[in-house]
Amino acid sequence: MDKLKRFLAPPVFADDAEKTRVAYLLNVMVLTIISAFSVVSLLLAFNPVTRRGLIVLIPLSLFAWGAWALLRMGHVYGTAHGFVLFLWVAITCIIFFAGGVRSPETGGYVLVLIIAGMLGGIRMLFLFTGVSLVSVLGMYGLERMGLLPLPLFPPGPLGGLVMSLLNSLLVCIVFYMALSSLQHAMAAARYSGQELVNKNRALETARASLEEQVVARTQAAEEARLEAEAATTALQEQMWQVLGLAQLRELHPAAPGIAPLATAALEHVCRYVDAAVGALYLRENVSLVLTATYACPGALPRDSRFALGEGVIGQVAAEGRPHVLAATPALTLHSSFGAITLAQVHVYPLIYGAVTIGVLEIGRVTPFTSAQIRFLTQALERLAGLIHDFQAQTRINLLLQEMQQQAEELRAHEEELRTTNEELQAQTEALRGQPGHAK
Repeated sequence: MDKLKRFLAPPVFADDAEKTRVAYLLNVMVLTIISAFSVVSLLLAFNPVTRRGLIVLIPLSLFAWGAWALLRMGHVYGTAHGFVLFLWVAITCIIFFAGGVRSPETGGYVLVLIIAGMLGGIRMLFLFTGVSLVSVLGMYGLERMGLLPLPLFPPGPLGGLVMSLLNSLLVCIVFYMALSSLQHAMAAARYSGQELVNKNRALETARASLEEQVVARTQAAEEARLEAEAATTALQEQMWQVLGLAQLRELHPAAPGIAPLATAALEHVCRYVDAAVGALYLRENVSLVLTATYACPGALPRDSRFALGEGVIGQVAAEGRPHVLAATPALTLHSSFGAITLAQVHVYPLIYGAVTIGVLEIGRVTPFTSAQIRFLTQALERLAGLIHDFQAQTRINLLLQEMQQQAEELRAHEEELRTTNEELQAQTEALRGQPGHAK
């Protein structure tokens, strides 16, 4: 049974669904035609009167077997055209040998046209419409001229049975093709609809994924941009700090002494952080003495002095921790343009080797930025080192001067001692030369 099914099964084309559908329909129709013609041929063969109809049925059956063989070899569309031609020839022959256009079989052309349209499309439909009209007109002309042969299917029960079988077969084929095409179209529509839904879902998924990728990439780009800006800002800030510290290290005071050095350093720091006012106090024993100022009001005493723990200056020096003063009416500068209130005043200790050697007081009209505060922290370390080194060098110079002075005094004292010794030796020699001393 399986071998028979495989033998009768239509060819399948995996890469062409339409060709497979047409092959399936043709396979069913051709096998149906072959089976019907075989049954009709047997019926006609047992009756001497209708046996003449085998002259038509046997060639048509052979033609049907040839079409089936071509279909098995894969010539689907050629077989489809040949099958429609076969149906047209069969109907024409039946009409020709059944009595002409008055025969009921003339309506078979309608079925031929339907099958032509379903298998071959509009062109084949128009082609066989024209051919069928020509055939009907030709049959009519032959009938009027009396050139038609005697009917091979004379009226009678058996002839009526044969014609009914053929007509029923054609109608069955047409309806089968129509239903199959409709089912295929509906299945294709369902498949297309499901495929469209799947594609829409895939598109929605892809769109959502794309949107997520766009958002992620945008966020990553924004983060990268922010990181780049932060890195650029940090690098610029670092370069700004390095340049300011380098300039602080290369200061050249206008005159020798601790006061010119403190003034030059204070001016550099205030200008670099855009400060409005500044003051530098250096430690002398247990007091802090105002040594340098920047843009301070004229009423500020130049000899301001604070003891450790006295006021903000003394407290910062005693604690060794910075202090910030917020904006108050007392922090107001007066100029020819009017009064300017300072937003912040920072007071920093100058520490070297865990010892406070001074205090820096600096103020701005606007609050200090974090970069400026970091610069001040590093600049104070450098400034404390410069002042300590200068003070140490000053002490060393003073010690050298004292040692040189002591050495000069020692040399003078030695000279006096030498002169005194020479005088004593001269007096001794003089005493020895006197006559009384000789005796």
